Amino acid sequence: MTKVNGNYINHIALVLDASGSMASHERELVKVADNQIAYLAQRSKELDQETRVTVYSFNFSNNIKCLVYDKDVLRIPSIAGLYRADGQTALIDATVLALDDVALTPQKYGEHAFLIYVLTDGEENNSKTSPDYLLRSISGLPDNWTVAAFVPDQNGVFEAKKFGFPKENIAVWDTTTKGINEAGQKIRETTEQFMQNRKLGIRGTKNLFTLKTPSIKAVSQ
Repeated sequence: MTKVNGNYINHIALVLDASGSMASHERELVKVADNQIAYLAQRSKELDQETRVTVYSFNFSNNIKCLVYDKDVLRIPSIAGLYRADGQTALIDATVLALDDVALTPQKYGEHAFLIYVLTDGEENNSKTSPDYLLRSISGLPDNWTVAAFVPDQNGVFEAKKFGFPKENIAVWDTTTKGINEAGQKIRETTEQFMQNRKLGIRGTKNLFTLKTPSIKAVSQ
């Protein structure tokens, strides 16, 4: 791979649960995603790091939608009108699709790094792909990939670890409107840290969150 020193290119993906249980949080989740994209646009300019964003929503296995694909963060409109919550939770299939899609990104020039956030308020219940396949997919990622998950409880933590998410890249969030906002703040904090670390030569991490399975309340205090 040919590199251009100092040409940092960040590829950040949001994989958002759109199952029926998320319906009550629909408006707030759109706001969180839009705010995160706006923040990334601001920091991309300030840190002189190109940032490209991908957004997925998922419910049924056959209804995983790519709402935005590897688009310059400075050119992304609101996802309002694109995100709709209904159905079940094909978390494995959605994560595998995101990993496969984003892996198609050319990396010949520049210092590329990949940061994937998966957010769910429930447990896997509709995927066709096996947990072992996702485990192998995550375990086989190069060192410039970071994959993280926000889950609702300790059962979700157990599942995420079984699927291959590094244990310190898993956070527990409170599945309320306030909790959505706190999760958004944590995403903002960790993407900021991620972008700052890029300048130090850190390409990826299995310790995105400072605590093992931290609660959002704990890290925001």
